[in-house]
Amino acid sequence: MSFSYRLTEVLNLLGVKTSANRDSDVIRASHLFDEDWYRQQLPDAVRSVRDPVLHYVCQGARKGRNPHPLFDTEFYRANLSVIDRRRFNPLVHYITQGGADDRRPCWWVDSAWYRAFHE
Repeated sequence: MSFSYRLTEVLNLLGVKTSANRDSDVIRASHLFDEDWYRQQLPDAVRSVRDPVLHYVCQGARKGRNPHPLFDTEFYRANLSVIDRRRFNPLVHYITQGGADDRRPCWWVDSAWYRAFHE
């Protein structure tokens, strides 16, 4: 585990909200994170993380891990501006801005088409 992940967990237990905690809350509220699927994608040594959403925010996104089979972190990040790549967690960006802008969460999902048939 990384230092940032451990520190964020401790601060969370103490009731201190960090940007990682806020991002984790946004992700949890969206229901776009598949904890079981995410854990299966992790190496065995890391698979037992207590909070997979927080792990994704602190480490997983930076390492290109995917939070859901229909969200490709690297694909989405590659389609962000350089400034947004540095400022936002890819999934948080999709939840708060990208989905409404019909950005694709992965190359094989067309958000505009999906919205047209499911709203």
